[in-house]
Amino acid sequence: MRPCQLRVGRAQAVTLAATLGLLASHALAAEEATLELFHGPNEATGLVLQGLRAELDGKELAVKVPSAGADPEVPIYRGTIAPGVHNLQVEVDYAGGPSVFSYVEGYHFRMHGQLEVKAGPGEVVSVQSRVRSRSDMTVQWQDRYYLSLSGAPRRATEPLEAQAPAPPPPVAVSPPPAPAAAPPLPAPTEAPDTPARCVLDPVHFAFRKARLDAEATAALDRYAECLSGTRTSVLLEGYCDQRGGAEYNLRLGERRAAATAQYLRQKGVDSRRISVRSFGKSKPLCTEASEDCYARNRRVEAVSER
Repeated sequence: MRPCQLRVGRAQAVTLAATLGLLASHALAAEEATLELFHGPNEATGLVLQGLRAELDGKELAVKVPSAGADPEVPIYRGTIAPGVHNLQVEVDYAGGPSVFSYVEGYHFRMHGQLEVKAGPGEVVSVQSRVRSRSDMTVQWQDRYYLSLSGAPRRATEPLEAQAPAPPPPVAVSPPPAPAAAPPLPAPTEAPDTPARCVLDPVHFAFRKARLDAEATAALDRYAECLSGTRTSVLLEGYCDQRGGAEYNLRLGERRAAATAQYLRQKGVDSRRISVRSFGKSKPLCTEASEDCYARNRRVEAVSER
């Protein structure tokens, strides 16, 4: 995978834990001090070191980048410094190898930190850097590694910068303003009643008849009771089976609708809310030449009109 140099924001940056220090060694001349830098041993077995830089008081040091398997006890830099307080910065650049995760291969992890060192006359100041791994980080690989500089005291540390072909950093979101006091809730009002919807079970008739039987009047009783609690107007439609002429069946359908309307009036439904019409045999529910089909077509249905 070809490495991509894309800066990852602080929200995605690997956390840096750095402890920076001074270690006194053998005495030198009273006016001299020595700085020694070491790197490793590392816990980053899945990463490959690409580069290492160090600066002392803003001037780059000629460090020797250790190769894979190099002895961490061999300094990567050794040189004299003037006694006093100095600023030291260390930066390492690692690329993800195939033994980490398949999608990390080629990604770069750039970690750096800084410290103040106080070099006394005749002292050797030793600083050791190493890359450590957080074993509990298994998915968020950006947070898996961090740079540690051994020793004490420390002045400051800088966050790690990971450079990788990763999504852009998330946009920082300012905390929302404190919500304004909610206005008092309005007094509850009763929801308007939903008008009842009355449904008439189809009223059926005998062959060539317009007389209501017991089953038909029972259905009309239930329908009239429902209508009494509403202002709904209804349209009663009369139908016939396919036998006989069209004119005859049109009149028969009208007689059936009228008989139904008359019964509803007797049950107290206002006649001004009832109207009738006939379709005769023009709209059958089924077209089979059977007694069951004929019986289904001989009917009156109600259509509600608001």
